[in-house]
This record gives sequence, structure tokens and C-alpha cells, in this order.
Amino acid sequence: MAKATVVKGYTLENDFFNLSGGAQWTFAQKDGKDWFIKRFKDPVCPKDESAYDKELIREKLAQGIRFYKQKRAIYDAVNACDNGNIVTIEDFFLWECRYHVVTERIHAENIDVKDIAAMPEKEKYLLLKTLTSNMMRLHEKKLIYADIRPDNILFKRSPTGKLVAKLIDFDGCYFEYDPPEPKGIPLSEPYIAPETGEVVFDGKEIHLTTKVDVFSLGLLFHLYWVGEMPEFDEEEYGFAFGALLDGGTLTVSGDIPYRLAALIRRMLLRDPEGRPTMAEVLQELKAITGDVPAAHSTEKPAVKTGGFSSNITISGFKAAKKPAADVIILPDKLPYREGEAPGAAAPPKSDKTGLFYVPSDF
Repeated sequence: MAKATVVKGYTLENDFFNLSGGAQWTFAQKDGKDWFIKRFKDPVCPKDESAYDKELIREKLAQGIRFYKQKRAIYDAVNACDNGNIVTIEDFFLWECRYHVVTERIHAENIDVKDIAAMPEKEKYLLLKTLTSNMMRLHEKKLIYADIRPDNILFKRSPTGKLVAKLIDFDGCYFEYDPPEPKGIPLSEPYIAPETGEVVFDGKEIHLTTKVDVFSLGLLFHLYWVGEMPEFDEEEYGFAFGALLDGGTLTVSGDIPYRLAALIRRMLLRDPEGRPTMAEVLQELKAITGDVPAAHSTEKPAVKTGGFSSNITISGFKAAKKPAADVIILPDKLPYREGEAPGAAAPPKSDKTGLFYVPSDF
């Protein structure tokens, strides 16, 4: 940049870089701290009536308000899940016609999956429990993370030297009861669940649940433990979900301890209703590591030697009716921040609980 650019008090380090999907990002400083800023490509909220038709401006502003309400509700729910390992949303605002979201910049360790696989078992179990705890908190709010992949998990050393997993980037999140259109669902294809593939690629009307995250995390567990994904015919299918949709199998590595391997098999079942909840995954991980007694039968799971069967029919699983597009569940009390939503008037200044505010004309 020829000179430092300031966006709502944030001094940018560089111009914005492009992300897939049209969003942009950069790093910035404010109040002596380092920040990560993402700028959304859409919606655009123009205000210049000399350059745009008034009706177009009204339409764009309405789109902007809907976007703001949806994102703000998600961000507020994410922030309520904060346990120190979820990188929360610190600011969300409209600036020069586009929305921006700000989070803390994480100065992460340069660690890849091979490095994690080489770690002692005790440390790997700690990482798995941390990630599961993060996801469980989101699921308690009926939030589907939807984009579990290595790029969205950063690692940082704690003051005691332990490696800590930080979950970032919640812009693919959506509420289980308010799913986006199929084109709005994040697609990190190596990690998506079979039912997500059916919705996005086959056009099936299936109600996606938090179990899509359980499947993705099962793949990640395998990747972190041995440095590789479960085995399947990659030349034939390309991705794990494609193999399962075609009746194939995923083979869990024999290098994974028995109880963890059994848990991963359950997480990777073709039928989402057969997968454990994230709370059950955490309970089992704690039982494996001796933190708590096992909460279920000690009977060995019936699994196919060398892999598991994926030919499971979804029975009694009906798609829930999608709520009307204008039905948004919002927090009750959120404070005012000037410039967050187009055309918004400030509520009484005494309302200071929470992160964002409810404009009076919504």
C-alpha cells in the first residue's frame, strides 16, 4: 500500500488478499493488538443515490440487513461458546458498502498433520478432546460448523508449552433449524459428509444436522493420528463421501488404538443417525484416557474386519421443513455499535449487554 489504510480504526498491514468464494482478508493493528479482518464480497450496500437507482438501493439495503441479522445471530452464538480455544468474533460492521468481520490474529505454530501424527499419544488425545469440546459447545447452540478441515484449526503453545488447538473461521456456520441454500454450504470436499454430498451434488432434500460435523471430525481424527485419511478407492471415488455414497467402505488404520479406532468407525458411519453425538464422542475420549468411566456398554462394536460396512439405509429420517426465509432467531439484548447495519438507529444507551445490537427498524 502507498500509505496506511484505516478501516473503522483498524490500520491495515496490507491491501486485502482474495479468498475462495470472493471474500478478502488482511491483518491489521488497533489498540496495540493484532487483528484478522475479512471483507465479504456480498452483499453490497450502496448509498449514493446519484450513482444508483433508488429502488436498487432499497433492494440492496434490504439484502444487507438480512445478511447482518443472520451473521450477527451466528456470531453471538459462537461467542457464547467461548472456552479459550474458539477464536471469537470481536467486531462486525459495515464499511464503504461492504461488511467486515474481525477476530484476533493467531500467531500459530507451523505444524502439519505429519508433525501431529508423530506426537506422543497423550498429547494427541489432548488435541482430540480439545477439538471435540469446541465442536460440542457449538452443537449445544444448534450450530453446524460445516467446514471442519486442517486449515481451520490453528495450533499455539500454551504458557506451559502444551500444543493447543484453536478453532477459527465461523463464516460457514449455520443453525441446524435455518440451513442455507445448497450453494451456500461450505464444500471442503475431502471432509464433507455423505448427506452433504447428496444435498449439494444430487439435489436431495435432506435435513442436515450436527452429525455432518461428527463425520468430518472422524476423518480429521484419523488424519491427525496416523497422518493419512482412512483407506478407500481414491482413483474410483476421489473423496471419502463419494465412496460411501456408492456403497464402498472406509478402512480405519490398524495403527490406531482399538477403542479410538472403534469410535472413529462410528463417527464415519454412512447413516448420520448411527453416528454418536459430539458429547458422546467427548465422553468416550475421556473414558479412553481415564478421565471418566465409560458411559456405555463395554460390548465390542460389531464392525467388519479391516474396515466397516457403509451399506446402511437411512430409515425413519425425514427432512424437516425449512423455516421461512424471514424467520431469524435473534438474541434479546445486544448493544449498539455505530455503522454496523445500514440505516440503523441506536436503541437506548443503557442497553450494554452482549456484543451486537438490534437496530430499531429491523
